[in-house]
This record gives sequence, structure tokens and C-alpha cells, in this order.
Amino acid sequence: MARFSLILAFVMSAVGFLIPKLNEILDIELPGAFYLIFHLPAVILGMGSWCKVRCFAHSWPVVACVLAASLGLLYGAETKSWQGVMIAVSLAAVLPIAALIVEHRCWWLCAKTYVVTNAFVLAAVLWFAYHEEHRGLSLFRLGWLRSDDGMVVLRYPNHLGSQLAVAAVLAFILYLHAGTKGNQVQSTSNRRGAFSLGWTVFLSLGCILTASRGAFVACFGGMGMLFFWGTRALPSSKLKDLLVVLWLAILVALCLSVAGVPIPGGSLQERFAGPDGSNLATLGNRTTIWKSAYNAWRSDMKYTIRGVGTGRASEIVGRFHEFAKGDGYGIHRKSCHNTCVEWLVSLGLLGAVPAICLLGIACSRARELDARDGTVNRQAILISVLLASMVGIIYSRFDWIGVAPLMLAMLSQPAAVRRLSRLPLVSGELRNCSEGQQPRESFCSS
Repeated sequence: MARFSLILAFVMSAVGFLIPKLNEILDIELPGAFYLIFHLPAVILGMGSWCKVRCFAHSWPVVACVLAASLGLLYGAETKSWQGVMIAVSLAAVLPIAALIVEHRCWWLCAKTYVVTNAFVLAAVLWFAYHEEHRGLSLFRLGWLRSDDGMVVLRYPNHLGSQLAVAAVLAFILYLHAGTKGNQVQSTSNRRGAFSLGWTVFLSLGCILTASRGAFVACFGGMGMLFFWGTRALPSSKLKDLLVVLWLAILVALCLSVAGVPIPGGSLQERFAGPDGSNLATLGNRTTIWKSAYNAWRSDMKYTIRGVGTGRASEIVGRFHEFAKGDGYGIHRKSCHNTCVEWLVSLGLLGAVPAICLLGIACSRARELDARDGTVNRQAILISVLLASMVGIIYSRFDWIGVAPLMLAMLSQPAAVRRLSRLPLVSGELRNCSEGQQPRESFCSS
């Protein structure tokens, strides 16, 4: 039951991107929060796990951040917003799901589920793009989900790009650890490993085609760390697979260029740098938004200390940004396009303290556990998510309830280590574990 509930939760975390389009196809109108119902089984079961299993989800910075976001619903801007409630609920739901993953040792299963589902989501988006263009597959800015008449934008490429970036990093980790000797619990064949590499290529290509700058950096930040530091102990057969894939990618790019087939290279370059390079200096006009957010944060001492309230930062920042757009209620809103800035404006200095502590402790724990396991997996995932958070609000997106529990679970001490640390030294194996040597159980092999 626990495994099924986790699979359901991670499937819906990725499929959430398609919900508006599925509603249109099925001719139904379900609220955007309806997908949270599919997470309830994992949350309910995880409450018991959170009470009896010690994991990183119990650490005080994690709990303090969730409490700060919940208290942020009680004050702030004049207009109440359901977005704040959704953020608080999403943050709270992460804790029991992470504990459930740790108790039942399902990190590997959840990661596979998330990768496969994202591959399905990408295939569906490609299908929609092909039929919407009516003249062939669009290779630039993949991820615009529009209504059938093309007048309403249902989803944006940045949302798709960010979740594909994390999924690609997870797929590469699956490939690196498929069939390795240290992975005794989840040993797989070389063919299974090659399939994981195919997922990596497919998801990475989809991430690039979204032309999302943050997603591009997030994907290749984590992938770069895995490629340069995570492949040192890789078998020669897997290294050959990587080299073959790299050469094929280069040859395909050269053939397309010589054949004169339109490719998104020029458009991507303009997207990142701009026609005159101004995008690099302003980070895609993000710096002006962050300046407006800073002015909003400093405009009132209450905002500086306690923030404007959970989910209400865009409303306040919209008052200070000249290009803010009005919504259906006449309120001008502007997204901060940065998770750290959004958190600071929403919860002020009081909310920033546990968030900074959480970031420092998480990075330290990831480095410590990776050093024990001889990998850089945890650090690669953290870097990918952190880079994505620099240009987007990651905790307000559908895939958050999938990505965040994976991060909390991977930073938890494996159950075998906790049990062995409480037992007397009766054998050499226990003595080795007590001296800090790696046991055979870790988040990648559970």
C-alpha cells in the first residue's frame, strides 16, 4: 500500500503540468488543486512514518520553514489568495511523504517513477506541439500549452523545463548506478542501464527545447557534476556508452547544420544573450524585477521583519514594478522569478533565518553522505534544484511534491546506519560501520 501510494503521488507530481490540457480534452472543469487528492494516501500513511522514523524531515530548519509558511497565511496583503494556501499545503505535505520514502526504502522506486512519468509528459507535449503547429514539429520554446483555439495559454515552457531538468539529472543517476556492484539491492542489467541513458538524452533534449534559461543551467549544472566527478568509478562499458552518445549528438547536429534544416541554435542564442547581449547583463530582465522586490520589501518595516504573507509577494511587488500586469480583479502582480527573493518578501527576516540554516545544513549533509558513499549524487540534485530556484518559484509548481521529498529522503541517514550505531560491536562489520565505513545501504540502493 505504501509503495502504491508513493507511485501515485510521484506520477501526479509530474502529470500535474498536463492537467489543464487534459481537462479540455475530457471536457471537464476540475480545480487546479484537484491533483492534490492523489497525494492524500501517501500523506496519510506518511504521517505515521514521520512520527516513528527519524529522518531529515525532522530537522528543525525544515519544520521551522513549514511553520513560517503556515503562519504567513495569517497576515499580509489586503487581498487573500488561494495561492498562499496551496504553497503552505504543498510545503507541509512534503514532510510525511519524505518520511514514508525513508521508512519503506523507496527512494529508487520514486526516482524511477518520476523519470518515466516525465518522459511520458514530454512525449505528450511534443504530440500537442505537433498538432498545434499544423506545419510540423516546433523546435523552439517547446512547452506552450494552449487551448484548442490558441487564445488561452494553459502552461508555460519554464514550468516544463524546470521539472525536465531535475528528471534528466535523476535519469543520469539511474544510469550511473544500474548494474554496479555497490547496488546489490537494485542490481540491473546493462540493457536496463542503456535505457536509463536513453531517458537522460530524451529528457535533456526536451529541457533544451523549452528554451528556459533557468532549466538549461539547472540541467547541465547537475549533469556536469555527475559527468566530471560521478563517472570516475564507472565501468568501461558504461564509459563507451557515454562516448557513443556524445559522438552521435555531435554528428546529428553537424548533419542538420549542413543540410540546412532549421534548428533552434540561433533562436536559443538570442534567447540567452539577446540581440545585443543585454540579456546577459540583466539576466533576462530579472535584475529589474529583483530591484522592485527589494523596494517592496523595504517599503514597510513590517514587511522587512515578517514579510507580506505567504503567496502574496507578487501582489506587493506588482505595486513597485512598472511592467506589472493586472489580473481579473484589477490587481497588478509581478512574479519575483526567484525562490529566495520570493521567500524573503513573503516571510521577511524571520522566515529567512531557518531557510538559510536549512540551505547550509542540507549542503553540508549532502557532501558528508556523498563522501561516505563515494558519489556526488546528492550534491548534483541539490545544485540542479538550487539553480532552478534562482529564476523560478519552485515550491509553487506541480512537481514540488515529488522533488522535495526526494531531497529530504536522500539527506536522511540510512536506516541500517541508525540501527548499527545503537548495537554493540559484536563483529567486524559492525565495527567498520561504527568507524565511518560505508554500509551496503544508501538512498541509491534502497
